[in-house]
Amino acid sequence: GPRVCTHYDMIPEIFGESRFGINPHLSKLWYYKNVNKILSISNSAKTDLINIWPEVSTPITITHLGSPNKVLNKNSRIKGYVIYVGARGGYKDAFTLLSAFATIPESLRTRLDFIGGGKFTETELKMIYELGISGQVSQRNLTNAELEAAYGSAHVFVCTSKYEGFGLPALEALNYGCRAILSDAPALVEVADDCADYFKVGDIANLSSVMTSALSDGPDSNPYLEIGIRRAGQFYWMETAKLTAKVYQSLS
Repeated sequence: GPRVCTHYDMIPEIFGESRFGINPHLSKLWYYKNVNKILSISNSAKTDLINIWPEVSTPITITHLGSPNKVLNKNSRIKGYVIYVGARGGYKDAFTLLSAFATIPESLRTRLDFIGGGKFTETELKMIYELGISGQVSQRNLTNAELEAAYGSAHVFVCTSKYEGFGLPALEALNYGCRAILSDAPALVEVADDCADYFKVGDIANLSSVMTSALSDGPDSNPYLEIGIRRAGQFYWMETAKLTAKVYQSLS
């Protein structure tokens, strides 16, 4: 019968990264060439697929991911509090954030929380120590409710990723009214549009400058607050479900 698959990203093809030494994408090209329809979580991911594998002629439909349900933020934002969410290694490039954070004037940086992503590695701990920021940097695992509170109390959220298929944490930050500082990776720009501050991928000095500017503003002075929340509202799971169902129905 008809077959459909979902396309998330081209990370193994672009960066050569795998999980546990195994590339889970080894059969991806075969599937993309032999299914009836492909669902892609972003236009950026679709563009990468076509550029890398131009021989794939299967029709592709964009089904963006969705933002969490809207909640009223009752938290007070903490001046100088910076959060980063998710994995840190490889193309996620959290080392750039650590380096940039250390160069920001001390009066502007209160705390940097890495949320999720596992405990710090020995390499990370050594870098944090050598940068002289051990007292301000921590890693925490949070429940969903605690993560919402972090988004609601942070001065800024930072995403340093060199590449994303979508960038869900960036969307979550907008949804909770947190000022977002993002790398200019295409998928992140697609998601946040003009509702975030951007820096050049991997550019420590540029990130430091953007963070210094944002943290110099009061923690409740997010210039993107209203448009960011509206932007997040354009991505919702019901629409994803409707588009997905429509694709399946077209093949029935």
